[in-house]
Amino acid sequence: MSELQPGMLALVTGCTKTPVDVGKIVTLDKFLRRGEHTPDSGYAIIDLWLARGENLHRVREGNIVSADYGLYRSNHLLPIKPESDPLNVTHKEELHA
Repeated sequence: MSELQPGMLALVTGCTKTPVDVGKIVTLDKFLRRGEHTPDSGYAIIDLWLARGENLHRVREGNIVSADYGLYRSNHLLPIKPESDPLNVTHKEELHA
C-alpha cells in the first residue's frame, strides 16, 4: 500500500467480485479501513481503496451494476507513476547556451 497514494492513477490487476474491471485505469480517491463507510452507504469489510473511473462496477444486492467508483484491495492495484513533464526538465546544453 505504501506506493499507492490518493490522486494517483492505478491499473486494476484483479478483482474478486467484479472481474470486468480488470485492466481498467482508475484514480485512487481514498484508502478505506475496515468499518469505514463506502459511497453507497455500506461499509468496508476489509481495508480497501476507493477508486474513481469510467465504466466501473459494484455489487449491489447480489447483482453487478455500473458505477463511477470501485473498491479494490491494494494487491489488486498497480500504481501508474507520472512521467516527468518535459517542460520542467533542464538540459545541460541549454544552460551553457
